[in-house]
Amino acid sequence: IDQGSPFFSQERAPTSVAYAENQSMFLDAFCTDAAWLGRYARSREGAVIPWSVIEQMIQNTRPYEVFAVRAMLAVPYLEKALYEMPERELTPENLQKLADKVEREIQGGLSGRPLLSVPHILSDESSCYYHGYILAEMSVHQTRAHLLKKYGKLVDNPNVGDDLTNIYWRPGNGEPFLSLVEQMTNEPLSAKAWVEMLRKPMNDLLREEKADYEEAVREGPAMSPGSEVNIGMRVILVHGDEVIADSKFEGNSIVRACQRFKQWVRRNYFNDMSAGYSPRPVGYGAYGPTSPLTQSAHIHTLTQSARMHTLTQSARMHTFVQQPIQVTTVVQQPILTHTTHNVSVVPTIARRGSEGTIYTQTQPIFTTTHTHT
Repeated sequence: IDQGSPFFSQERAPTSVAYAENQSMFLDAFCTDAAWLGRYARSREGAVIPWSVIEQMIQNTRPYEVFAVRAMLAVPYLEKALYEMPERELTPENLQKLADKVEREIQGGLSGRPLLSVPHILSDESSCYYHGYILAEMSVHQTRAHLLKKYGKLVDNPNVGDDLTNIYWRPGNGEPFLSLVEQMTNEPLSAKAWVEMLRKPMNDLLREEKADYEEAVREGPAMSPGSEVNIGMRVILVHGDEVIADSKFEGNSIVRACQRFKQWVRRNYFNDMSAGYSPRPVGYGAYGPTSPLTQSAHIHTLTQSARMHTLTQSARMHTFVQQPIQVTTVVQQPILTHTTHNVSVVPTIARRGSEGTIYTQTQPIFTTTHTHT
């Protein structure tokens, strides 16, 4: 595996799921912080997001976050019960009954997202995986609480970046995940900070978030919108074999590459002919079916699902429908079939745009069949 990560850090062994998700989910959390939104959430005209929008978001989502916690917990509890079940009892009927039982016990009733529609438990490479999200979420809240107490703020704070780099990221797989969390926070991993966040009264939360927002607006962003940043990385944005933008051919500018991508999106999905995007000539960027870059672990072709999901597991089959389909409903209920001890789940997802028009997606619409023994 050719990649610039310490100790072969990746989404496979020996990297733990909790370790990988700890990093990504820590950064995800900034996107709902008033301290970050007040600095970096801007309209196309450059206006700061109003506090009323953030306030409504908090009021509409925070009271229900405990349900999301229970939904996360239900997945590993189902897996635990499933793998403890005697093989002679493994039938489609018993599996569905078990899933319903776990939903009622953990979530308080049948879930709007049936457990058997969660893809992780249906695929061999991601089974016994989902609990990693829960461990990571615990560590995110514990780390945030520790850094807030230590430094007073998280956003645009170089000290936070130094601690993340030196304690979490630099060791790679040289240290176990639980040891890293304890080194960072001086405490063993626990759910204490997560529970405290969930129990915080709404009025207290809104008061704290509003104070962070007002400070963020006064200080402004450390990096102004559109300012150049050099992270020593080449970014290639592609759609199939079309290279939309390549930072190498945009003067090594990620900002200019992103600007071309925005123009492409507005031209192709909003019919904005004034967006200014024009296809680059042949040879722009080193990408294509025969390019060495398509074989590199550095390139993740998100818009070529058939290419991205070419796996070596013989027990899995992917059928891709790359032509748009006109439908009138959204079908999300999995259909279960059974052969011997194999359970095949076929989640079919399709969407219809307004006024009967087909909703065009960057990724092709696809149907995936997982066969899991």
